Amino acid sequence: MNVILEKFQSKKKRNLHKFCGLMLIVFTLLFITSCTHEKLAETLPEGASYRLLHRWIGDRALDFELVLEPGEEGQEYAILETRDSTPVVRGNSVSAVNKGIARMLQKLQSTNFSWEGSRISLPVVWPQSGADTVKCDIPWRWYGSVWQSTYESTFWEWDRWERELDLMAFNGVNIVLLTEGTELVWWKVWRTMGIRDDEMDEFFYGPAQLNFQQQGIEISWKGNTPRSYFQKKSELQKKIFERVKELGMKTVVPVFSGVVPLELAERFPRANIYYNRGVRPLAILDLKDPLYVEIQNKYWEEYTLTYGKPDMPFCNFFQNPPASFITGSIETEVAKIGTNLHAAFKNQKEIIWNLEPFQLQSEFWDQNLIRLLFKAFPDQTVTGLQNLTLSNNPLWQQRNIPEKIKMIYTFSLNEGGNNHYNQLPVNWAERFFRLRDQERMDGWGIQAEGTGNNSIQYHMLHEIAWNSDSFDPTKCQEDWCNSRYGACKTDLLLAQKLIYESLDKAKESNMQRHYGIQRFVLQQSPGLEWTFYANAGFTNERLRFALQIYLRNYESHKENKLYGFDLMQIANHMLAIESDSLLATAAEKHLVQQPLLRNSMIIKAVENMHQMDRLSFLFEPEKWQSLLSSINYYSNNGDDRRALYASYMEMIDRFSIEKPAYGARLQHGLLNGFYAPRWLLLNDYLNKNSYYHESEFKEKLKDKEKEWIENEMIEAAEEPGDEKGMIEWLKKKYLSVKEPVI
Repeated sequence: MNVILEKFQSKKKRNLHKFCGLMLIVFTLLFITSCTHEKLAETLPEGASYRLLHRWIGDRALDFELVLEPGEEGQEYAILETRDSTPVVRGNSVSAVNKGIARMLQKLQSTNFSWEGSRISLPVVWPQSGADTVKCDIPWRWYGSVWQSTYESTFWEWDRWERELDLMAFNGVNIVLLTEGTELVWWKVWRTMGIRDDEMDEFFYGPAQLNFQQQGIEISWKGNTPRSYFQKKSELQKKIFERVKELGMKTVVPVFSGVVPLELAERFPRANIYYNRGVRPLAILDLKDPLYVEIQNKYWEEYTLTYGKPDMPFCNFFQNPPASFITGSIETEVAKIGTNLHAAFKNQKEIIWNLEPFQLQSEFWDQNLIRLLFKAFPDQTVTGLQNLTLSNNPLWQQRNIPEKIKMIYTFSLNEGGNNHYNQLPVNWAERFFRLRDQERMDGWGIQAEGTGNNSIQYHMLHEIAWNSDSFDPTKCQEDWCNSRYGACKTDLLLAQKLIYESLDKAKESNMQRHYGIQRFVLQQSPGLEWTFYANAGFTNERLRFALQIYLRNYESHKENKLYGFDLMQIANHMLAIESDSLLATAAEKHLVQQPLLRNSMIIKAVENMHQMDRLSFLFEPEKWQSLLSSINYYSNNGDDRRALYASYMEMIDRFSIEKPAYGARLQHGLLNGFYAPRWLLLNDYLNKNSYYHESEFKEKLKDKEKEWIENEMIEAAEEPGDEKGMIEWLKKKYLSVKEPVI
């Protein structure tokens, strides 16, 4: 009996031990979970940074120790180090901590976060590293463009915007221009002023043209935006606004530009309204009219109720000089404009003004008028925004901007022609330090257009602001390559150097020197416009050598999507250069009456276009699929879908002709479906006509373009083929060429 009792008690003890062990595991898991929740909690000052990192690397974010600490004013910093296998980032602002996280991961060659994709390869154990510091001594790091929702984000959904906001955070951005969701606010405002819904249906342009309309720019497109688009964009903007605040960034929102529905004049007959009579008429309210103040206040109040209170207004009044409203002395009239605008923005402590040189070249906005206008804001901080891509010199030097106006200098890099670079980072760095030393610079950043076009350039521009003492573009380039591909071979670094050098030696073409068919061909080619490389042998040899290096290393990196994307960009750039040269030569052969050679050149250029589409579709298939999916998301029915699609196609049609390098990056099928038929049509026209008549040929193009715009589906390359086959084709084409002597 005692033996049985002992066995029972022993078994009972074992079960008790098992139970205790199990409970220990449960409590441990609960403790870990509670710690996880604690780190990711909204109440924790560093919580936003933990959540940011968690979105990209999952629970490995909990390995990090992130500390938000007080620091000296006038400079933001982050200190990075790894202690006892724990990555530690300490910073004196949310944006500094976020920047420090990205810099640490790049330094460890563990991640590359970029617009076209990411490489994430984390170590099992974080390696020990000494302390490193990043710091920035300028107040603002800017992101945003009034053109972004026209050129790029027309159909972005939340997942794409969330990625964009995260990339801003990792790059240390702390001030953002938000243009999404404003149309629904305007809809509500116009309703309160007696405008009917059916009148507003006719008032708003198509989605890809809305930003043009808001700035008072009349365009030819006759389509409209379905209400489903406005509602879903408003839902999107609520998420964007909340996330921007969470990530420690200031919100900047465009103000009322003066554009009103045509019917407003009937409701307010005493209002001074100017009509821009065009294909799509616009009504613009006089900035001196008291009604302007009433409408701006209504708009700001409704925006705040819908999304939250913005930190600063964004003024963009120089797009259209208000000459039509000038009835007396110009100085007196402009002073009245300033007084009225001050009444509209009297409750704003800080104001951002868009000061683009191309807008201020008008005789109307001469030096004295600008100075006079800004006199109206004696008690407010006014900061000017200038895009240095459009001008080499600071605007305050050209236009005698008042001393109190500080400047935010930005770049928009959407003319890259499928290259990693379209400007020289060393020049940006020199300008940054020169402008900073002149003590008029309050900010630095990007006007986001074509962010997937030249990611290393946008990365470098952000890096410059966080290297307060000096900036080494070669070192930045090397770090970028190592984080993007893993520990880089020397030859891949050489390839990047060659691409960089090729730009240095490129020559811009002067389109005004070409006339007739040559001008038409060069301006509307599928490759490049602003950086035209035809007959620049120095450039071509370096690009070809860089492409050969990428092709030879393909097998070692074929699992890395970013490597495939970069190889595709370089190959497409090379093919675009060849196409430009072929088309230019075809024009020359026509002029000397050699039709067979002209035919041959155009057919070869068209084949290049097919191959470029195939490459794009293979290495970036989600771009086109995402566009179609997003158009469906913003539509409630088939009519909505057709309206949205047609609006987008019209904008591509317009900008693919004017800026072909950028247009060609927007989506697949553009070269095969848009450019190739144009050149074949041109070739057919030249075969039937001895002389080229530009006006006559353009008439023939109208029907083709109209058909393309209204088509519900752009054709991608007829058969993308397989990746292995395309790589073999590129190797056969370029590796059989003898390596140049560099």
